Amino acid sequence: MSSDSNQAFKKFARKVSQIHRAASRPSVSRGSAKRQDNVVYKTDNKLKGSYGETDLDNKVVKVNKRLHKKDGESLLDTIVHERMHLKHPKMHERTVRKLTPKKVKTLSKKARKNLYAKFR
Repeated sequence: MSSDSNQAFKKFARKVSQIHRAASRPSVSRGSAKRQDNVVYKTDNKLKGSYGETDLDNKVVKVNKRLHKKDGESLLDTIVHERMHLKHPKMHERTVRKLTPKKVKTLSKKARKNLYAKFR
């Protein structure tokens, strides 16, 4: 391996470890929810074959609750996944899918309750 490719690999490995560390940190809310979270949450049961989608321009998260009930997919996983798209818009879909379970594990009971409350 040449020195240039070795340096590029080390830089890439550092970036991946930073992303993993950021995803494993517990989410602590600071300040009021309105100031921190000006996202509109909607239930849209007409999404075709999609559990959820995010509109980055308008900061809208849509979730298909009917499909979650039918297939048994976790609603919390979808909410966290779509919020990660809002927080990291340039992150690749594969990376978001990989980091979502780690982020869900670090959520406190209060944070889980608040996320569920947005879609009830």
